[in-house]
Amino acid sequence: EMALLLSACVTLVVVVSLGHGLPQALVWTATVAGAHFLGAEDQIGSLKAGKLADLVVLNSDPLRNIRNTSDIAYVMTDGRLLQRSTLDQVWPRKVPMGFRPWSRDAHDNP
Repeated sequence: EMALLLSACVTLVVVVSLGHGLPQALVWTATVAGAHFLGAEDQIGSLKAGKLADLVVLNSDPLRNIRNTSDIAYVMTDGRLLQRSTLDQVWPRKVPMGFRPWSRDAHDNP
């Protein structure tokens, strides 16, 4: 089910990027409709007290340009807010990510 939903969302990004369809429809499909499709609308899909809330905070408005969905500033997961560029935790308390095996420094200083 998740693979089918992801496939539908990727297809919608392409359709909206080509100028067909509305960004609002894509955002709705990826959130509210996606949760309904999975039978989990009581737990996910929108922001509401008591629901699970893994989410991304964007730098740019996806309703202006659907490609802005990849302009991510922060990621919230498991109640922790992470800075996207470093994966350092910034809330509820600051915690550095630590060793980053994918970073340039890891390859320069093995």
